[in-house]
Amino acid sequence: MFKLFTKGFWDVVARLILRNKIAIIIGVLIATGLLATQWKHMRFTYTEANLLPDDHAVNLVYTDFLNIFGEEGNLIVLGVKDTTLFTVDKLNAWNKLSQNFKKAEEVETVVSIKDLQKLIKDNKQEKFILEPFIKDSITSLKQIDVLQEELFKKYPFYDNFLFNKETKTVRTAIYLKKDIVNTSERKDFVFDELIPQIEAFEKQTNLDVRISGMPYIRTLNAQNIQDEIWSSWR
Repeated sequence: MFKLFTKGFWDVVARLILRNKIAIIIGVLIATGLLATQWKHMRFTYTEANLLPDDHAVNLVYTDFLNIFGEEGNLIVLGVKDTTLFTVDKLNAWNKLSQNFKKAEEVETVVSIKDLQKLIKDNKQEKFILEPFIKDSITSLKQIDVLQEELFKKYPFYDNFLFNKETKTVRTAIYLKKDIVNTSERKDFVFDELIPQIEAFEKQTNLDVRISGMPYIRTLNAQNIQDEIWSSWR
């Protein structure tokens, strides 16, 4: 009985579709056109997808953490692993690149080797004072030799933070303002400020700059998804 009912039902559906196929096709086309007009209203979120309910215990703990310490994941790291960086022109260009990012409104602070301080004993005042490794700019290879000696041998405190004494990798840390991490301003900074300046630096110095950090990775991933959606639609 059930099989007969099912067969009869699908026979009726098939006849309706075949008899009204023109109307159905027109209806599908109209619906598609109406949905296409709403494409301009589609918006992309700049936050990560939440896989747990808002009232889940883990989410509540995480929310409390953010309320106390603020938004995390605001760090972008630039790195260069090339011995030719330690020349007068290239090292000055690297320091200038790092300093330029301090001017961006989206940036909270930038830490580079030019910002590092060393502890110096002041015998006259009988106290220790902080003095920058690089006071102004590099003018000679002798200064670079002294800088490498101090960074890689005398001050291990900074090792694996802004440089690596084993690989001679040098890094710059860029901290974005926490309140723009989950907004479109993050994307604007990455595409309008970060990438163009790094590309200009690479062209000028012939150095390969590696970029990492959640704001950078999230921005590129979001852009890839958006590009795929647009390309599939076209």
